[in-house]
Amino acid sequence: MGGDEFALLLPETGQEGAMVVAERLRDLVRRQPMEVDGSTFVVTVCIGGATCPIYFFAPLL
Repeated sequence: MGGDEFALLLPETGQEGAMVVAERLRDLVRRQPMEVDGSTFVVTVCIGGATCPIYFFAPLL
C-alpha cells in the first residue's frame, strides 16, 4: 500500500456491517474541512472492501 492508503480489518463483521463503517468514515472525513495556506478544502475518500470467511485463515492461526 502507498502512503495515502491504509487497511482496516473488521473481524466478525459481514458485508453490511463493513458498509456501515465505510459510510461513517466517509462522512467523518467529509465533515472535516482542511485549511491550507488560507484556503479551505473539503476532502473526499474512496473506500473499497473485501470479505473473507474465517476458514480461509484457519490454517494460518
